[in-house]
Amino acid sequence: MFINPKAISKLSGIIFSCILKKDGRIDPGKIKFIKNAKNEGGIDFREFVKKIPLLEETCQELEFFSKDVLGKKEIDSEAVCAFFGGNPHLDYSIKNIKENGLGGDFFHLFLISHILLPVKVTKKGEAIFGEYVNGDLRVRFENLNLAKNHFKVHDGQIVLVHYGFIVADSISLSNTEMLLEIQRQREEFVKACQAINNVDCKKLLQFFRLISKGSRVLNCG
Repeated sequence: MFINPKAISKLSGIIFSCILKKDGRIDPGKIKFIKNAKNEGGIDFREFVKKIPLLEETCQELEFFSKDVLGKKEIDSEAVCAFFGGNPHLDYSIKNIKENGLGGDFFHLFLISHILLPVKVTKKGEAIFGEYVNGDLRVRFENLNLAKNHFKVHDGQIVLVHYGFIVADSISLSNTEMLLEIQRQREEFVKACQAINNVDCKKLLQFFRLISKGSRVLNCG
């Protein structure tokens, strides 16, 4: 199955956030490979997974989801958004967090962090703030990080956030509406947003790195 350039851009941002939240180091060779794959108009998805093996099992599920659930002939940005911000990742994250014995605000914080969210950003000097708004649900993000250094964000821009990182600096209106619709229908996610109305991403990143060694709950999966 083929993955197109826009999907590569979003998926690589998600993968980078998974790497950065643990140790902050990304192999320059992987960055070059991803850039070449986008510039060449896409790549066979299984070849992509071989080169970027961090989420191999999850990527296999993404391929199945794109083809057999969404009925797509190639993996596009809609499939990536629907997978990581929709029911497949919500189901995985809820199961994973519960299996690790996390409850209360830890459960809520990890769930919000795990899911791909459309967030409207504002800048205050070098600091980037954001707000997730979904009907009556509001979660404010402070000190958002960039998964890719070349991202340029401006006030009012809608970006995609995963683990406190901006992983894509653009998202279509249709994909935004799709994510919001799915997310507001999930009871566990709604409760998480009601419980956690502010996330300091700087502190979140410090916390992730502190507990990352041997912690399965931090698997991007």
